[in-house]
Amino acid sequence: MSIITGARRVAATGLGSVLLATGVVGVAAPQAQAVTPICTKTVSKTWTDGYGYKFSGPVAAASNGSLNCQLGPGNSSSAVRALQNSINRCYNFADIAVDGIYGPGTKAAVAKVQRYHGISDDGLYGPSTRAVFNWIIVGSQGPACHDF
Repeated sequence: MSIITGARRVAATGLGSVLLATGVVGVAAPQAQAVTPICTKTVSKTWTDGYGYKFSGPVAAASNGSLNCQLGPGNSSSAVRALQNSINRCYNFADIAVDGIYGPGTKAAVAKVQRYHGISDDGLYGPSTRAVFNWIIVGSQGPACHDF
């Protein structure tokens, strides 16, 4: 490399640093991914079957009422209790404590539900699991299981 070429590189590098430091030139930061909120409560959802019978029951929701939320180990809420109750009542292969605490038993049961539905079985309740999960709901014709 010649002295002139080396001087040009140093000058260009120095100019770039000055432009970045002064804010004349900016570097675009990657766009942040939206974080899925934790399910902290339940909301009552209603489903009407093909005969016109209505069924309703608690479904896990974020504090803003959105069903797009997540649950995992360490979470403790009415949302976890509703999840546990629905696992016990809608999926015959699981029998877990309905204590409102997302512990190892709940994680293992959610993983079984995920395998049953053919999705990734990480044991965490999130958007993919919510899309296939059956919640226990009750109507005048008795209990039913339905996804929301």
